[in-house]
This record gives sequence, structure tokens and C-alpha cells, in this order.
Amino acid sequence: MNKKNLALLFLFFILIVGVYFLFFLLPIFHDAKLLKTHYVTATIKNDQVDYKLVTKRPFNWISPRQNPLATKAIMISEDWAFYNHEGVDLNQIKETVIGNLRQKKKIRGASTITQQLVKNLFLSKEKTIVRKINEIIIALYLESVVGKQKILETYLNVIEYGKNLYGINKAAYFYFQKSFSELNPKEAAFLAMLLPNPKKYSSSYFRKELTPYAKKIIKNILNKLTTVRAIDPGQRDFYLMQEFDWEITQPPANPEEKAQEEELTAEEQAFLDQLD
Repeated sequence: MNKKNLALLFLFFILIVGVYFLFFLLPIFHDAKLLKTHYVTATIKNDQVDYKLVTKRPFNWISPRQNPLATKAIMISEDWAFYNHEGVDLNQIKETVIGNLRQKKKIRGASTITQQLVKNLFLSKEKTIVRKINEIIIALYLESVVGKQKILETYLNVIEYGKNLYGINKAAYFYFQKSFSELNPKEAAFLAMLLPNPKKYSSSYFRKELTPYAKKIIKNILNKLTTVRAIDPGQRDFYLMQEFDWEITQPPANPEEKAQEEELTAEEQAFLDQLD
């Protein structure tokens, strides 16, 4: 290929990148920047959520400062290094790739809280390389123009906690009949446990009994809260012994049905094995 053709190919590439930025990224960058001064509402239509930026603070909007301990539980579960990265956690990506290769399957993701917020507000749910690249680019931009505190605040207020259930304050009322500010450490750990797949893991609530998976993840989160000195060992042990108000202690009538319901997927078992 001669120099003229190379130059034309380079110009064509620049043109494609320019069109991509102008018609796809630029509108998203505009909305992302508005998050600094705006709030987000979640409207449900035909079981699909529609997020909108608004200037007026929504009624159920909360601040992380209203319950620092519950906020830490979410961060410990979803993004331990939230305050130590710029939107993308390269160390977590490396650990995830190595862990997934060892298991020869995907056992966990590496998305930061910022990336999750970007995916929920601005991108589709499709799992493609192109969407992941867009997610990373927008996450880096969002952190540069909005800042950590507003990102974390927005995330807590729009996160999904079950079918047609969005925002941690609404989740607190749904699962525990109390506000976000009133959540105790174990209740906060339960809500953190739900986040990878709330529609699936909320089965503990509807069955009125924690699954072995839920128990182990809640214990792990409480242990981590002890490690960062958000609670002391005595508080951890106290809450581990407490049952939620909705738990039923008697076993189901059919033991075989119970065993079937509590069966873990290979991915969940692999993740639990990492915690031991």
C-alpha cells in the first residue's frame, strides 16, 4: 500500500472517529455533565425503566451521609477501591481476567460503581465489546466533570433492587419498612448482597429464609465492615445472630423442595469458594 492510500485510510479513520464522537458520545457527555447539578428519576413503563434528568430533588432522594455505614456496605460489595480510581479499576480488571481464566468461565465482573451508573443511565444492556469501550470512556469523563460524591449519591438513588424497584431508600422501605438512614449493618449487608442480581437474590425475602449463598455473602460483608472499622467484632457477631423480621425459622414442609431451591449455580459456588 503506497503513502497516498495510507493517508486516505488514516483520514477515513479520523472521519469515522469524528462522526462517532459527534453523534454518539457528545450528547451523552452533555447529559453526563448535567449530573453535577441535576437529579435522576426512574419511571417504569411496561416493566422497563426510563431514567430522566430533573432539576427538582425527588421525594425519595437520599444522601450517602444519611447512613455512612450502609453506604460503606454497598461500596465494599460493589467497588472497594471507589475512592482510589478514576472511574475504571485496572487492578480489579486484571484480577477478574486472571480469576476467570483460571475458572475457565466468567465468575464475576470488574465494573466500578461509576461504570455501573454509566451503563444504567446512558447505555444499553447488551454485552458487547463496543458497549464496554463506550462504558469506560464515559466513566472516565463522568469522574472528571461530576466527581465522586455526586456519582455515589446518584448510584444509590437509581440502583435496581428488584422488579420495578429502584433506589436504596425505596428498597429499605420495601424489604425492612424503614428508611435508608435507619438501616442497621445486617440490613445494609442484605441490600448489598442483592446487587449483582436483585431479581434472583431477592428470593430469600420472598421465601422468608436466607439461602446459604445469601448468608455467606452477608457474613463476608459484615466481616469487611469490621476490617475497615465501620463496626467492631462484637457488633458483627451480634448482627450475625439476629434474624430479619420477615424470616421464618421453621423448615419448609418438603425438604426436597428446599434442597432444590438452595442449589447454587457453578458461578455462585466458584465465587463462594474464593471467600473461604
